[in-house]
Amino acid sequence: MAFYRETPVKAIRKPRSCIACHRTIEVGHPALDCAGYYEGDFWSATYHAECREAEVALNKVYDLPGGEWVNLGSDMDWEDWPWLIEKFPTVAERMGITTERFDRVNTDYQQRHSFWRSKP
Repeated sequence: MAFYRETPVKAIRKPRSCIACHRTIEVGHPALDCAGYYEGDFWSATYHAECREAEVALNKVYDLPGGEWVNLGSDMDWEDWPWLIEKFPTVAERMGITTERFDRVNTDYQQRHSFWRSKP
């Protein structure tokens, strides 16, 4: 039998890492504790509330079949950065994602891609 729960925490008692942005949630700050079973294994995680909201929204954009899930911190593609910057600027800033960084990564990708397209 599967279960899933989210529990808002008004103020955490010891520092925890947000599973989405990988930044520390400091003592006294709010958080969201999540736990459940996935494919027979128990898991638990702590999020900044905004990071969880962004992750849920990203999965609505992807709309993957079969219950597949895109984790904000480990599965999000760099092509999604402009979306994150626009929709969740606090989360993007927390993750170090900026328009300038996107432009650098995009330029690098375009240069590498054009190199391989030019090969006979």
